[in-house]
Amino acid sequence: MKNKKREDLPGILCVLQLPPPVHGASLMNSYLVNSELIGNKYRIDLINLQFASSMKDLKKFSVKKIFKALFYAFEIARKISSKKPQIVYFALSPFGYAFYRDAIYVSIFKLFRVKVLFHLHVKGIGQVTEHSAIKRLIYRSVFKNVHVICLTNKLTKDIQNVSASKPFIVPCGIPIHPKSNTKKITGKSELQILYLSNYVQTKGVLRLIDALAIVRKKRSKV
Repeated sequence: MKNKKREDLPGILCVLQLPPPVHGASLMNSYLVNSELIGNKYRIDLINLQFASSMKDLKKFSVKKIFKALFYAFEIARKISSKKPQIVYFALSPFGYAFYRDAIYVSIFKLFRVKVLFHLHVKGIGQVTEHSAIKRLIYRSVFKNVHVICLTNKLTKDIQNVSASKPFIVPCGIPIHPKSNTKKITGKSELQILYLSNYVQTKGVLRLIDALAIVRKKRSKV
């Protein structure tokens, strides 16, 4: 069977952020849009939501971001109208001002009657909506008639009060590259640790330091 031409493949419009800045969600997004497995089965079109160039700018408000948000809104409408994707894959910002900006984008998706798939990389929706009936109403409107991807089963509890659909569970994955000159680790070998996160307290770096002290103490007894 001959391979389908790109224009004959089902279309996915990915609306997300790619590096820079480099953080967990943007890195996972880059793996997705560059995936050969997905690219061989779907025609991927991309809108890269670049609102910040560094980590320190992510949560800062600026007039420039307002103009960018408007530009992306028009770009989303243009892409959906011209490319006619079957699915919009959207890395939704779950809280803060960014959520309300993204809610406008979701309204555009629904206006064009295209299927929408949210991919949630962090939690916090449950805490935001727990004590506010108005916020619950807003979130339920955004999550109405959309599909959702969560990273683990435990994270589905974070959206149980706002989403009626059953979430898909897709753990994070990274590309595997063959290694050469691999060394066997013995009890007296130098311990090497790969820390895949930003050096902030909420990412567990202090717990890692505490864990290293425990590991060092145990290894000294070997």
